[in-house]
Amino acid sequence: MSNASAENQEIVVGPRPWTPQERFLLERILAGQDANLEHQADNVVRPEILRTILAREPYRTETPSGLIRILHISIEEEFVLENARLLHGLEFVSCRFRKEVRFRDVVVEGWLKFEHCKFHDAVELRGLNCRELSLFKSCSKGDKTIRMDGVQVRHLLLSEAKLPLVSLIFAKIDLSLDLSEARLWKLDLSGTRIGQMRLGGGIQGPTRWRKPKGELKLRGTQVDTWQDKSDDGTPSAWPESIHLNGFTYSSLGGFVWVEGQPVEVYDDMLSRPLRYFTEWLERCSFSPQPYQQLAEVLRKLGDPSKASQVLFSGRDRERRELKKLRATSWRTWWRWFGLALLRTTIGYGIGLHTFRVLRWIALLTVLGAGMFWYSTIQHGVQFDQLPGSLVLAHSIKGLFFSLGQLLPVVKLDPEFDKIALSHVAKAYFYIHKFLGWALASFLIAALAGLTQK
Repeated sequence: MSNASAENQEIVVGPRPWTPQERFLLERILAGQDANLEHQADNVVRPEILRTILAREPYRTETPSGLIRILHISIEEEFVLENARLLHGLEFVSCRFRKEVRFRDVVVEGWLKFEHCKFHDAVELRGLNCRELSLFKSCSKGDKTIRMDGVQVRHLLLSEAKLPLVSLIFAKIDLSLDLSEARLWKLDLSGTRIGQMRLGGGIQGPTRWRKPKGELKLRGTQVDTWQDKSDDGTPSAWPESIHLNGFTYSSLGGFVWVEGQPVEVYDDMLSRPLRYFTEWLERCSFSPQPYQQLAEVLRKLGDPSKASQVLFSGRDRERRELKKLRATSWRTWWRWFGLALLRTTIGYGIGLHTFRVLRWIALLTVLGAGMFWYSTIQHGVQFDQLPGSLVLAHSIKGLFFSLGQLLPVVKLDPEFDKIALSHVAKAYFYIHKFLGWALASFLIAALAGLTQK
């Protein structure tokens, strides 16, 4: 046994000497073996013992293994470790922490895992830097917050954990954040940079959120790609309240890590129905940015039709929100009226919805042809006394005359300018021309992209 192990007989940490289970813990760690206290008469270990073993000489350099694995211990006092550098990976399995756990600005040469653990008080891991951080199947009692603000890790595993309140702001997760099958209440990821965010997918179930007050904050969060699990065509892996303003991502879908290697998840998110995406966006307070972000990604991934539908639903929602507020100011009323007019005439100028203008052109052309027919009757023409071919020719002439009056810069036949109209028909065709100019203006604005600003 090492000198450090032999000398521990004389060491007193604090007011009390080392207990038998603490000696056993030290001996197992210095032997490079799992420190499992499951079958010990007492499994309570003082936090100062762990600090001594993990961060103080000679113990921190005496451990022969690259991993310290501690199982089935109970810590009844506050466990604080600050501004320390651990030379080995550290893993707690099936351990119980009765008081606060605070690892602040700690660097771990390897991974830090709390798996199958129970926390009865707050957990603070601010500024932690390690290869992988795992709280797999761990749970937090009560409403204490798990704070991991500013952590820097490659992988963060929270799958199957029960953690009511989690703060993970301004962190950096290079490869993946796994929330599969986790049970959460509120999670704040504001300002965090993530490689891949998973809320289930493949064989892993979706993230579960407390109802009806589950909340996920993604303000200013940057993600390369995200993947979730949806069995019923709805965003069931997401809470009822999502803050998406400023949330940016480059792709949809993802992969899982198996033995350090990425394995693709065969779950084509592009094949999901439009209502899945619109319902997801409806769970956040309205802002154009989330709709524009999703549409940009869908278009880049090769689905411009669904991208246009997302933008259209975004403008529709903006119009509905303004409708609720239209009585508050004239400016709001005019904004609502303008959106309603754009929706009716050119579908906001979005994708194929722009061709709604053709319906109005067809309707006004037929209406104008009817007025042309009426004007002809006012001039004494009796159509019931004319051959059918002349009646058909006159009807076709009326359609072209009406279309020529409607299209502001198109002259279909110079002879049309010489046609005498009744007073009522003249008055109508003034309105007819105005509507033609209005439709043309809306269409030009749509093609120039002005209606998207």
